[in-house]
Amino acid sequence: MNILFVNYGGFESNSAVHIFHLANQLVERGLDCAVAVPEKPERVSFLGAARFRSLAYDAAEALKFGFANGEGPSLIHAWTPREGVRRLVQSISQACGCRYVVHLEDNEEEITANEIGVPAKRLRALGPARLDGMIPPGLSHPIHYREFLKEAAGATVIMDRLLEFLPQGSLSEVAWPGFDPIFASLPERNPELRYGLSIAEDEFVVVYTGNTHASNLEEMRSLYTGIGLLGSRGYKIRLIRFGTDYCDPLDSIRETVRPYCIEMGFRSRETLPGHMAMADALVQPGKPGGFNDYRFPSKVPDFLVSGRPVVLPRTNIGRFLRDREECLHLDEGNAIDIANKLELLIREPGLRKQIGKGGREFAQRELGWKATAAKFCGLYHRVLSLPPRSSGRAACRDLPVRRIRNPRWPRMDARTLEAAASRYAGCFPVDALSYGTVRDFCDSYDHLHALATEAHDLKDCQRPWVFKAILGTVPYGARLLEIGAGEPIIAELLSCLGHDVWVVDPYEGQGNGPVQYEHFCKQYPDIHILRRQFTEDIDAFDAETFDCIYSNSVLEHIPASELRGIFGAVNRLLKPEGRSIHAVDHVLRGKGAEWHKANAGCLLELCGFAGGTLDTLEHRMAQDPDTFYLSAEGHNRWRGTKPYDEFPMRQVVSLQISTGRPPGSNHAKPRIPDPGPSVVR
Repeated sequence: MNILFVNYGGFESNSAVHIFHLANQLVERGLDCAVAVPEKPERVSFLGAARFRSLAYDAAEALKFGFANGEGPSLIHAWTPREGVRRLVQSISQACGCRYVVHLEDNEEEITANEIGVPAKRLRALGPARLDGMIPPGLSHPIHYREFLKEAAGATVIMDRLLEFLPQGSLSEVAWPGFDPIFASLPERNPELRYGLSIAEDEFVVVYTGNTHASNLEEMRSLYTGIGLLGSRGYKIRLIRFGTDYCDPLDSIRETVRPYCIEMGFRSRETLPGHMAMADALVQPGKPGGFNDYRFPSKVPDFLVSGRPVVLPRTNIGRFLRDREECLHLDEGNAIDIANKLELLIREPGLRKQIGKGGREFAQRELGWKATAAKFCGLYHRVLSLPPRSSGRAACRDLPVRRIRNPRWPRMDARTLEAAASRYAGCFPVDALSYGTVRDFCDSYDHLHALATEAHDLKDCQRPWVFKAILGTVPYGARLLEIGAGEPIIAELLSCLGHDVWVVDPYEGQGNGPVQYEHFCKQYPDIHILRRQFTEDIDAFDAETFDCIYSNSVLEHIPASELRGIFGAVNRLLKPEGRSIHAVDHVLRGKGAEWHKANAGCLLELCGFAGGTLDTLEHRMAQDPDTFYLSAEGHNRWRGTKPYDEFPMRQVVSLQISTGRPPGSNHAKPRIPDPGPSVVR
């Protein structure tokens, strides 16, 4: 069995520590494991001797997993449903035809809301189009992550409360993390290190290892303030703190607590045991609530097995520990509560010893990686024993019962079309905003060869994507409208699959488009072709008529001053649950780039995306080696008879949009760029 873990962070993250020990245990049980991280996979050595393969996301995207049998993964384990993980896992799952399971270790909605600074309910109300431009790879998308969980074959959760987020009937396993063995054999004291840090033998030392972020900011302030309160009561107290501050936990209390704190910053994991050996007590601050109820702080198993008394709240793992026997519970979780509990431990050495011993025994009994690996292995076998899915892909729709019509486009036959429909229908992952990639083009080249080799320019990437996006998101038998089809190749193929397809195109040659209206009407009689401009006042259709309105290499030819009318019509004609799908030529660099950026910014605002979304997307495209660019050959075809100096080479990409009904007339009016070139070519 080949298991691919995909982690949201690098090997310096807390989650990577869990994966490291789990994967090593699974290898010991006979599984072959690989772990993908965003970058720098060589840093796995910081955690110890790995018995599994480590690789970067780009290697995983290239399907270079390195499994011993030379095959792909039997199963993918997505380590949290955050955006970077979701996109990669769905891509690999589709390419390899394998299932995936998702690991939950936090209330993802709470974390995203805290980081963005907007309540979770309000975030969901924004809709996927606007959210796509707001949610970075390291956070979970409030809408996409739920869809990701729904399509998963199963899930593992670090705490039982996380089961609330799973679809009813999901295969699942609650599996607590284990402790790192290096913390199980700490020396009773570390006087040399105390001396090196100028800590007196009679000072009471609290050690905390962890970062400060938006979700735990207030509890970290409580910890610091509690230490300061003990100092003000006359106790000799020191807090030794390790970790990175993504938010400032000190703020106005800095000068008050400074004498009692030693900030060590981020340190490699191998240095932590020696410092923890200095501790007289360990504190996990916090209180019950939307963040803490659903998590299992990764440091707590190591805290408990160290034999030091642990102070923690009555939530998550604290619910399972006996107060004053295996831990010391916080009642309120505020600074006074922390100070009072630590004062109790300072004054009662016997209680310290009793709690430390009980916590250690709990960790050794309940928090071992072997038991957790056994649970994971059992879930994997249950998932792989599920009945096979159609084409090996998630949620694929069945083909219509009636026979697929043979296309009148001569480069494709019914058998090829049926195979493509079986591959993509209902299971082609589509983001609200994306861009053309070489990966997607290669997939199209393999499975939609005719569409991917027809134009020898950017359309060879765009046409197949639009076709796949419609198959993936629109049910069979839908009513579709294509804006500016030119030769209606996509429309013909969709018509052959049973869709009712309309085309609106003036056929007047704008943007080097075709003029053969009569010829296309004769060649493609099953398509309804309306010869006119698609404008806001189009009166040929009733409101809420279409399930999908789409375009391919069209909207970049329309001046920004007219785009508002275009999307007013789209808004009026789409059904409430309809899809708006578009592939748009975009000059990323070179002549016309400034105008195209302004025009595309206007377009994205009309589609409901937040301002600044295009800047983020352009940065991603410029950094991504997988971005599909117009080739020199394609550029030369566009150039035609123009001298090169009049039509120099540019970096041209495809923007890909797939949203619900756009905001329409109620949307704030976007900034209209200055007049400029209205066509890419």
